[in-house]
Amino acid sequence: MDDKDLRALDEYVLRLEGLAKKYECEIQVINTGSCGALDSRSGAGPE
Repeated sequence: MDDKDLRALDEYVLRLEGLAKKYECEIQVINTGSCGALDSRSGAGPE
């Protein structure tokens, strides 16, 4: 692998991490009615 491959892989991983955070919050909203990252009133933190 060269630097170009590594950069492409790094960008791909960053996109996946961003999607994971987005959908994690959406799933939390479906399950609990709020997203802990956005709703500080929620007393329950991530487990």
